[in-house]
Amino acid sequence: MTRIKMRFVLMLAAFLIVTFPSSHAGAGGYDPDFKPLDAQILIDECVSKQQALLDTGVTANMREGMAKIVGCLQDVIVELTPVLFEPDVRTPEDTREMLDAISKAYQPFMWQLYNEFRGCPGYCGTLYHIFHLTSYANVLDDIIHQMVDQMNEAQLTR
Repeated sequence: MTRIKMRFVLMLAAFLIVTFPSSHAGAGGYDPDFKPLDAQILIDECVSKQQALLDTGVTANMREGMAKIVGCLQDVIVELTPVLFEPDVRTPEDTREMLDAISKAYQPFMWQLYNEFRGCPGYCGTLYHIFHLTSYANVLDDIIHQMVDQMNEAQLTR
């Protein structure tokens, strides 16, 4: 698709989104008093709980803090699951299993990317020992934003 066609499609989509109310706003229809959830607040709560560990500058503490942030972000995703899905579609347990599978596939590769690649013969420093967790936390951050966007569009509340 050419850039001009892509811009036209994006402008048309933006126009339609602004012009027409959500087609799937909650079962009761559009509620003008609906208060949207802010995904960043949920994410920031996870980070702030571990900020002291991150601020130590000690790699082992920072790694522990990032691991706890990852666990907290996963918990947020699991907790949002029943808001978005009927139990016959996806349960919190299903989501937890999916996140475990993603983590087991993603984190080892990212560890190797930062700590075992050819440009890092033997040792690149301990700071890189945190990067695989940070990278996975970014994936979870994106999932939370997308889940909350869907909730807000459909006016679903926790």
